[in-house]
Amino acid sequence: MESDAVSGFKRMIEKQTKPIGYAGVLSALRSIPWDLAKEVTPIEPRAFKHLAFFPGRKGYSGTDFPVHGVMLVGNNYDNLDGWNKEKDEESASPTWKRLRAITFPVSKVPCERFWFTNYCHGVMRSKHSRYEFPPRIRTLLEFRRVFEECVVATQPKVIVSLGGFARHYLKFERGEAKPQTIMGHETLVLAAYHPAAGGTLDKFKEDAARIGRAYFGDAAWEAM
Repeated sequence: MESDAVSGFKRMIEKQTKPIGYAGVLSALRSIPWDLAKEVTPIEPRAFKHLAFFPGRKGYSGTDFPVHGVMLVGNNYDNLDGWNKEKDEESASPTWKRLRAITFPVSKVPCERFWFTNYCHGVMRSKHSRYEFPPRIRTLLEFRRVFEECVVATQPKVIVSLGGFARHYLKFERGEAKPQTIMGHETLVLAAYHPAAGGTLDKFKEDAARIGRAYFGDAAWEAM
């Protein structure tokens, strides 16, 4: 069995052949051997005009995929029942409403520079919409690989973790921000407070400002 170091080195070599941009994240999604992921059902992004998280939808607005933008990572995309009933309309969830109302005006980063995605791809088979710990180890390792490939494909300036899975992978505490190298790509990672969690809205506003500072630089952000 290969060591983590050897496996990581091989993935860094392989990344040279991976496509950049939206083609790259679709390639990562389609590479999942779904027989390993017994907890979830595979899905493909729907071509809806309203913005929502990948892989339910494409996860970005505008015509160009935001390479070198902000990669905002949630946990997972709903359950199978919710997915089947979904319509092409703005999400009514508290998470999405607060993200839209706070993230762009406070950070000053345009919506078009964000890619909204999830750490766990697919939809839950259960009645629960949220993917809870503990998943099967092989499933978690597979999603970790896809997350790393998505970082390679998007080359984000900033990664914002809202969900517990990405924070667990990064070994960050909530509210922590620091430079990180993922598959050879250097970025700033922020483990943000969740905007829909009780008592954390003010904390998330602070995090939104930190997103802008990390993206533009302190001086440029303050001058805006």
